[in-house]
Amino acid sequence: MGRRKLLLSTLVLCAIADYLFILFSLISQGSVSSEAQWSSFAFAISFFLYGVGYNLGTGPVAYFIPGELVPPEATSASLGMAVAVNWICTMITTLLFYPLNQAIGGWAYSLFAVPTTFFVIFLYLTLPETKTTLCLEIVMDDEQLLGANDGLKYGTFNDLTGRQKVY
Repeated sequence: MGRRKLLLSTLVLCAIADYLFILFSLISQGSVSSEAQWSSFAFAISFFLYGVGYNLGTGPVAYFIPGELVPPEATSASLGMAVAVNWICTMITTLLFYPLNQAIGGWAYSLFAVPTTFFVIFLYLTLPETKTTLCLEIVMDDEQLLGANDGLKYGTFNDLTGRQKVY
């Protein structure tokens, strides 16, 4: 499975779990405690579903894709930017969620559901598959390395006197 398909399918799984969070939170907040038990259990199953979706694809794959979309000399900058944006968004979300949950209850999970839905659509329309691109870039890099040896033989080292020895 390519990384695009893996990212999109696990993002959809996370979005479904986010909407289930909203549903089961609203049910548990509106019910009496004996009726809310099933919705709390369903919320826990949704949380497990979210964990599977995030940890199998969305979480780790999102750190690989930025480096594959840019030239090799920009990889560290793109990964650094991706990690920085991730941590900034995590910090903002953490600071906003609890007060939002106190104010509007279960609707606070829309803080996760709406952006996830937006990015599923955006990435579906714009994200290229990087599985085959990466293989082609590796082949091209190998050909460039083989042609760039400037006549030096493989396995050459300078000894302490500065003379070149071939092994």
